[in-house]
Amino acid sequence: MTPPSLQRLSWLALCLALAASPASARARHDPNATPLATVFLTKAPPDFMFDLGAGPRYLHDLAGKPVIVNFWDTYCEPCQAELGAFAKIDPTYGAAVGVLTVNDEDPGKAQEFLAERGYRLPVVQDPARRIFALYSILPIPVTVIVGRTGTVSKVIVGELDWDELHADIDAELAPAAR
Repeated sequence: MTPPSLQRLSWLALCLALAASPASARARHDPNATPLATVFLTKAPPDFMFDLGAGPRYLHDLAGKPVIVNFWDTYCEPCQAELGAFAKIDPTYGAAVGVLTVNDEDPGKAQEFLAERGYRLPVVQDPARRIFALYSILPIPVTVIVGRTGTVSKVIVGELDWDELHADIDAELAPAAR
């Protein structure tokens, strides 16, 4: 186990490296840039196929309602801390909001982890990291909020809480200003 001070130092080093990355330089010149090199605000996110047991679907099939896409792993403490927020989406919003969690660990590991903790969340298995690569995911957790129109409205790198997620979803569900 890594001492907490070393973990914080490692996290700080990663944040500084990302701040100096081409993605952050791009963000200074492109108002639609995000911390993810392949994901842009107000643009459709990279599409991917998934199967949650009812047959193959694509992310774009969920257009028409906000969709929360969360990248996580079972060993990641910030990922674990935010799972409760994602678990509140279905009881709060029902079918009005879609949720996909994407995990790159061995098949079944994430579902077992969630079941042990009483969370009912859909898990897209990505052990080959194809979806992670499509979204240019490096540190986790990462959450991408896709609006009703099928375009990215927000990207959150790092842990989020229910208040932030709830406010973001409410903003997506609010009637458009006229």
